[in-house]
Amino acid sequence: MDMIKIEKVKKIYKTKKENVVALDNISFVLPDKGLIFIDGVSGCGKTTLMNILSGLDKTTEGKIYIFGNDMTDASDKEWDYLRNKDIGIIFQDYNLLDDLSIYDNVLLSLKKIEMDCKEEEIDDVLKYVGLYEFKHRLCSELSAGQKQRVAIARGIIKKPKIILADEATGNLDPDNTDNVLELFDKISKDKLVVIISHD
Repeated sequence: MDMIKIEKVKKIYKTKKENVVALDNISFVLPDKGLIFIDGVSGCGKTTLMNILSGLDKTTEGKIYIFGNDMTDASDKEWDYLRNKDIGIIFQDYNLLDDLSIYDNVLLSLKKIEMDCKEEEIDDVLKYVGLYEFKHRLCSELSAGQKQRVAIARGIIKKPKIILADEATGNLDPDNTDNVLELFDKISKDKLVVIISHD
């Protein structure tokens, strides 16, 4: 089954001075699992594309299908439901609360979508990303690589079918980049992982 399909997608941002074409006639199909990279120079429309794939932005023209369902004109409520249930988003700036622990940051993401989860399940995810032994450490005390792994843990705890990562290695040194990419590769064995990157 096709996980994501977009057809002739166009996105135009209207400013006072001009219309800016961010995406122009983009079409592709993505499978139900695997590791996909969408790369390109800064300003070429990568983040706009991710925002459209996650329903955070709307197309100007074209169609978007998720799990075979036409989401082109879906309401914000329908997209919220889909993101809460099946799409994990990992942002470049992590979006962590620094005054909370690793464990509480992951737990908070579940409370936000009113999803119940046992402590053992969170512990299992933290073991999966290699952070279990630091679970009570404040996020303000973490390295960039550790923060990115917390963001990944938060993205996968709800067991989504799709992971969208925007510049997930942009703030990392080469060693941490390799570690995070190995983690994404492991996750992609049974999920679709889409990484937006300029590198």
